[in-house]
Amino acid sequence: MFVFVAVFRVLTNLGNRQKNKEVASEILEYMAKDEAVVYFDEQDELIVERHDGVVAKLALSPFAQQLDKTFVYLDEAHTRGTDLKLPLGSRAAVTLGPKLTKDKLAQGILLQPP
Repeated sequence: MFVFVAVFRVLTNLGNRQKNKEVASEILEYMAKDEAVVYFDEQDELIVERHDGVVAKLALSPFAQQLDKTFVYLDEAHTRGTDLKLPLGSRAAVTLGPKLTKDKLAQGILLQPP
């Protein structure tokens, strides 16, 4: 629960004002040392960042097979068209903003089939 609350605070404070890497680095501060954050970089590549500062393409990282040890951060631009095989039991949090339309919300939250 602490991590979710802390992450929610980070997301609501940062929002779209920072780049994905900066948001991911903030989230990482609240996670366990053996976990990582996955996000899209400015070249639209899936990236994983570890606590020790190592940054790599997700496809080349051991975390590609260990997504249960990651927090996946998707900005609005990447909620549609992203195909990640998230583990069973994964949970999601969605942030809402004043200009969010019903269609974009539905597309963002319907990422994972039941």
